[in-house]
Amino acid sequence: MNNKYTLKPLERAVKAFFLRLFFLVVRKSDHSAATLDLSRAKKILFIRPEKIGDMFVSLPLFDALRAHNPELEIYVLASPRNVGLIKDDPRFSGIFLYRKNFWRDLGDLNAIRNLRFDGVVDMICSDSVTALFLAHLCARGVPTVAMGKTRFREYYNINFPHPLSQDGHVIDHTLTMLNAFGIDSSQSNRFAKPFLSDAISREADQFFTGTSSSGLKIGVNLSAGAPSRFWGVEKSTELIRRILADNDNCTIYIITAPNERNLGEILLRSLEHSVHLIPPGQNLIQVAALLSRLDLFISPDTSLIHIARSFHVPVIGLYRRFMNEYKLWRPYGQEAGIVLARSEDNVYDITVDQVYREIEKVRRECGAAAESAVGPTEKE
Repeated sequence: MNNKYTLKPLERAVKAFFLRLFFLVVRKSDHSAATLDLSRAKKILFIRPEKIGDMFVSLPLFDALRAHNPELEIYVLASPRNVGLIKDDPRFSGIFLYRKNFWRDLGDLNAIRNLRFDGVVDMICSDSVTALFLAHLCARGVPTVAMGKTRFREYYNINFPHPLSQDGHVIDHTLTMLNAFGIDSSQSNRFAKPFLSDAISREADQFFTGTSSSGLKIGVNLSAGAPSRFWGVEKSTELIRRILADNDNCTIYIITAPNERNLGEILLRSLEHSVHLIPPGQNLIQVAALLSRLDLFISPDTSLIHIARSFHVPVIGLYRRFMNEYKLWRPYGQEAGIVLARSEDNVYDITVDQVYREIEKVRRECGAAAESAVGPTEKE
């Protein structure tokens, strides 16, 4: 018999035993303190083992903490899915992985506990038993901060409202956790860039030098991460043809996930010159470097939208209506840029005309912003 089938029931039983034991010994937290004393903190652990986008919208929070306390050591418990975004980032003194492998993760907890953190911030916005387990076992007896807890809110010293219960962008809501450290979140920079090494920046420059003209550089992302967010190659092809027909001296760059590169190759076969597929085998940070050099980026709702916006690249995002999540995850700092499907569940019904009209709106908005940024002397 396959070992994985014999071990699974045993693993579940052991997990259940440890969770029962955990709830017997864990104490409900003291809620008398509204803030943590950041001036005395040396090491803080952030629990964020989720998707790439969740990690990315946390970067402004990390930057704000370091700005107020440059000596603070920030550690992150990440996931295999999002660690590629931060693995070489000097923001962090240490990065741990939560792999959802009970035996391996349990062994790693001891190494984390030995670092003796001054506080733990649980950034998983739900009543996750796993998050509660990690928050208390990683650093026993220290202050804990959380967001979006209901059933488990009594086990955290400070708990902020869930983002979906409020209006506003997810970046703004994430930054409200700074209030736990006595920092005014309204004064913090919202545009935190991913770390790009000099070598990766040079590589991106070389790619554009060999492919682009002096005109507009527009990126089109075909990959969506989920079938419900996939717009389709045919519509993307039609949109690109229209962009090229109406814009002289414009270069289009097709972006896909490595495992969906065939989609870009299909699109290329039906288009003429001035369209390029990004180099094969690009990791997330290499793609970020390419995004930073664009004049406009068009994409379904993915983490690439937030990465592009961190470089102030104008973005067109394609969103479904599901639970109004687009309000939380829309392109940050833009009035225009949202193309909304009629459907709750997918973006299939978004038309090329809709996207093109939004491109024109964003370009007008960016033009007006650039004009207002010019001083009187330059205008004259």
